[in-house]
Amino acid sequence: MINIIGPGRVGKTLFNCFKKKNISIKLFSKDDDKSNISGIVIITTQDEKIKNVWAEIKNCNIEAVGHCSGILDSNFFGDIPHFSMHPNFPFSSPLKCDALKNIVWGIEGNSKGIEYAKNLIDILDGKYVIIPQNKKVLYHLAAVIASNFSYGLIKMSKVLYNEIEIDTINHLIDLSIISLNNIKEKGLKDALTGPVSRNDTYTINKEREEFNKIFGNVEVYDFFIDLLYKIKEDE
Repeated sequence: MINIIGPGRVGKTLFNCFKKKNISIKLFSKDDDKSNISGIVIITTQDEKIKNVWAEIKNCNIEAVGHCSGILDSNFFGDIPHFSMHPNFPFSSPLKCDALKNIVWGIEGNSKGIEYAKNLIDILDGKYVIIPQNKKVLYHLAAVIASNFSYGLIKMSKVLYNEIEIDTINHLIDLSIISLNNIKEKGLKDALTGPVSRNDTYTINKEREEFNKIFGNVEVYDFFIDLLYKIKEDE
């Protein structure tokens, strides 16, 4: 029996997908009676509520317990087989089960807990990477930079387009997608294009001036140019 605690976007998705796989499963909200929970428990509440949920159910007949937080370890669960399993995928709404196929999950836990996490992800037709305990913050920061920081970069491009009264940025989003696909296919160094790849210092310096005029923070520009040179030099 699998018990999902937290009927949010992740919780509902996992419930629907395990149910579709004919797995015996229950979905609990915060006000449901959890005193008779037994089997495997996956807590999918907000991060700050996970430990409170565990305090509520820790004396139940639980086989293994895990959560889906991207930043919390699972070692606070104690000696019981425990794990965390965090999807590298944006859950803007509950997903259809086919969307979970081949998603990479970051998992950590004690040795028995990790085996439970692996089995659960296999049922979901997913993939996984194993994170050392106490390293979840680095793992999640990498995901935030790859995913959420891209929103900030597109916002900066939009600000620049507003300056020249161009209304659409869809082609810039397409450009980002093409660049990411090139990185996936060729790797960072071989996919690199633009003024840094050509060592076009005139363009770099002219754009540095404009960046400072618009955003007032030339250190940000310098930081990214330095990163690009490190990619070019394969550091």
